Amino acid sequence: MKITLLPDTDLSHWYDGTQHYACEDGRFIAVHADKYVCDNSVEHFITVHGKPAVKRWPHVIVLSATVILWCDERGHAESLTPAWQFAPGTTIYDALTQAGFELSP
Repeated sequence: MKITLLPDTDLSHWYDGTQHYACEDGRFIAVHADKYVCDNSVEHFITVHGKPAVKRWPHVIVLSATVILWCDERGHAESLTPAWQFAPGTTIYDALTQAGFELSP
């Protein structure tokens, strides 16, 4: 299914690293990848720490899964249960491709 990025949607209610797309069938999706993935530093993170999590007392930093959720035209999720979920470190582009979406130019 072809999708188009909606860069002007106010996504302040989402974590950094979320993008909003319109689908050709009239539905909308929000795609979230961990900030480290969006910053292209996940490979460095895993190389340094050897895994997608590290304990920094008293905290544990864990890379979150990349998820795709159905949402409305304003970018508000219809459900917080992901329609698709991918391993931490999956880029937004890779998640969209694996879920069968194709970016429109």
